[in-house]
Amino acid sequence: MRLVTVLAASTTFWVSSFCFAQSPPIEGPVLGEWTFTKNGCTETYDFRKNGTYRSTSGAETRDGRFTVEILPDNSNASYKIVRTNLQDNGEKDCVGSKNGSETKDTRYLVFNASKNQR
Repeated sequence: MRLVTVLAASTTFWVSSFCFAQSPPIEGPVLGEWTFTKNGCTETYDFRKNGTYRSTSGAETRDGRFTVEILPDNSNASYKIVRTNLQDNGEKDCVGSKNGSETKDTRYLVFNASKNQR
């Protein structure tokens, strides 16, 4: 009976540790605040080193987590960013949509021909 209890406790500890483990810090030129304005509406993305972000688009504000993948040199983009949206204020974004929380989206970051942000 004691073996089952220890095994169950060990499994619970492992699952808890796995689920709540922090992501490794994110490095690179994606970090920081990015702003994009089109048709008089501004979108702002603030990507943080701890893997969290905040974005605004029109009246919408979102918070969540993100991952970054560096793409090969022969691709059309420099980075693939996958955002997991955890919180949304329910307002309309720049295109008039209400997106809601707990969604995922993918963005591709394109730099100039030399793939730097200058």
